[in-house]
Formats: sequence, structure tokens, C-alpha cells
Amino acid sequence: MKEVPLGIEIVMSIVGIIQSLSGIPQIISLLKQKTSVEVSLLTWSIVFGGCCFWTLYGIYLFKISIMLYGISGVLVTGTIVFLTIKYRR
Repeated sequence: MKEVPLGIEIVMSIVGIIQSLSGIPQIISLLKQKTSVEVSLLTWSIVFGGCCFWTLYGIYLFKISIMLYGISGVLVTGTIVFLTIKYRR
């Protein structure tokens, strides 16, 4: 496997974290509205599962950029799934 240059690894780590943070507005909305009627539990559960697998893949390859994307995604999407279940009426 070809080694990824450090500069690309750093840039992709930042991109992965920023992309994972895109769920924060959903978290804020859930916390403010205290309802999750309009949030798709299935969609966010699938995204959460995908982030879990990306984390494992990053650990397997020992690629920091993939691990950071996966871990930050697990935290954000896991929070969304939790709040969606908590505020489901």
C-alpha cells in the first residue's frame, strides 16, 4: 500500500472532523425543541453504523485521518441517535 504524505493526512483529518461536525445543528435543534418527530432514526442509525465501521477500518489501517473521522462521527451521530430516541413521542 502506498504511504500517504503527512500533509495530506493532516488535511484529510481536518476535513473528516469538519464533516462529522455537520450533525451539530441537528443536536442543537433536538436539545432546543425537545422533540424528534421530524428526525429519521433509521437514517441516523445507518450513518452511526457507518462511522463505527470507518473507525474500525482506520484502526485496522492505523490511519489517523480515518480514525479521527470515524471517532468524531461516532460521537456526533451517536448523540443524535440517543436524543432522537429520548425525545421520540
